[in-house]
Amino acid sequence: MIYSKQFIQDQLAPVAVYAKLKTLFKDEISYLFESAGGSEGNYSFICIGARERIQYIDNQTLYTDADGIVHVKDESPFIFLKNYYKDIDTSIYKKATSELKVGYVDGFIGYIGYDMVKVFEPKLHATMDNLVDELNTPDLDLILPKMILVYSHKNYQLTLISTLKEMSEKFEMVEDALKTSYEYVHMKRNVGIDKGTFAFSKEQFFKMVDDSKEMIRSGDVFQILMTNRFTRNIHVDPFSFYRILRSKNPSPYMFLVEYEDFNIVGSSPEVMVRLTGGELLLRPIAGTRKRGATKARDKELEDELLADPKELSEHLMLIDLGRNDVSRV
Repeated sequence: MIYSKQFIQDQLAPVAVYAKLKTLFKDEISYLFESAGGSEGNYSFICIGARERIQYIDNQTLYTDADGIVHVKDESPFIFLKNYYKDIDTSIYKKATSELKVGYVDGFIGYIGYDMVKVFEPKLHATMDNLVDELNTPDLDLILPKMILVYSHKNYQLTLISTLKEMSEKFEMVEDALKTSYEYVHMKRNVGIDKGTFAFSKEQFFKMVDDSKEMIRSGDVFQILMTNRFTRNIHVDPFSFYRILRSKNPSPYMFLVEYEDFNIVGSSPEVMVRLTGGELLLRPIAGTRKRGATKARDKELEDELLADPKELSEHLMLIDLGRNDVSRV
């Protein structure tokens, strides 16, 4: 059964709602998926607690059931999810989605790390298993939330959702807390003097770029994403870090994911993949320019993008990559 409660909350932004919920559910895993800036995102989502969990650690799929018991599974997490959902009656979720007019009412949610590519492409296992894991975090970590809060940016309606009766009994407490006066949460400064280091020196990185160009010319690959991890050993408050990022780079897809011993913060202007009513959408951004001061200047920049061979080539490449990805579904 899906329990829900809806009410208007037009005086608190999602980030303030999240701050209040953190005080109510201090010991729970929590997620904030926020749309800030632009008109791309109509909703923000807050997830509280994990009633079930899937992790991929050291090439093993770990499933934590509703009783908190951890099971080691023989299959990949994606096969596990496929089997998990095959016998579930999805009609109740579709009905709730339609009645509540929100796009997400339940389901595993979290992150899938880059290293999960070795599960999609098993031939990469041998190479990738030799890489040093500097972070020691799961390659995949997904939860079934105990409670979901959906914030509509159009009508400021807040929807509380849960499949657990004991959590639904806390809906009134949550509503009361959100309707009391808000106490501003001051940002916390980073503590530490470490200036940080890059994984590769400037010279090493430039050589990697040159080597990549040669691999592209020889036809070995046609897209390479070069990265250089930057690490600082300092004490950081994740919520303050997120708020700073939010103010400097507001985006339609922002996230703060807080686990027991690590956090993930980020923002993106584009949707990676979206499935709606059996239709799969990929919409990568190819080619950007800073906005002009006038409409006429914007039009000049638009024409410049449309006539740029490099931008057109990148656009075509992304279409090909997207077509290849969709063909595997």
